[in-house]
Amino acid sequence: MNVLFYLISIPFALWLIVSPIIVVRWFFFCPDERLVYSRSHSAIAKGIYIGAFISFVAVVWGGIQNLLFFVPDDWGTFDEDGEFTSVKSMVAGVAALVLGFFIVHVLDRYEKMRSQNEAHRILAEAEKRVSYLSNCSLDDLKEKKEVCLLKREELQQKHSGCSRSPDDRFEIEVLSNVINTIGSMIKEEEQRILFEDD
Repeated sequence: MNVLFYLISIPFALWLIVSPIIVVRWFFFCPDERLVYSRSHSAIAKGIYIGAFISFVAVVWGGIQNLLFFVPDDWGTFDEDGEFTSVKSMVAGVAALVLGFFIVHVLDRYEKMRSQNEAHRILAEAEKRVSYLSNCSLDDLKEKKEVCLLKREELQQKHSGCSRSPDDRFEIEVLSNVINTIGSMIKEEEQRILFEDD
């Protein structure tokens, strides 16, 4: 029985210890890694989020109980089975859950704002880089697209995942937008040439 208990409790404890560390890393140091992992291993990612939430609530619950040291331990209620639950424990549990859901809400808002700001910055930088290409010839556009593709590939191979600097990640996204925009410009130019030939 003891062996079974350890086989279950040790992985469970490791899950609760490691999950919050991974979540902090994903949100504040490696957001790209979090997005990639969430898409490729969504079930595992959800398990990590749940583990981090449980760990946070447990730590906060214990902390709030200690803060309520002035509440007598014998204040509480008995349930139908005669088991005693102290007021201190109930208040700490409710407060920990509320604070836990509040933190989840704040992180969700933070991530949405970060993603929106990043997207705006990327689009603005991409538009600035292609603004002078409107009068370029078809060959010049193709050459520029090839240069951007080579530069993006070089940056992607330079580092992978979390080892990329924020500047490199930003540059890769900008180049991807520039490449797409130039691709659209090339198609429009080719259609215009075909129309003129007709």
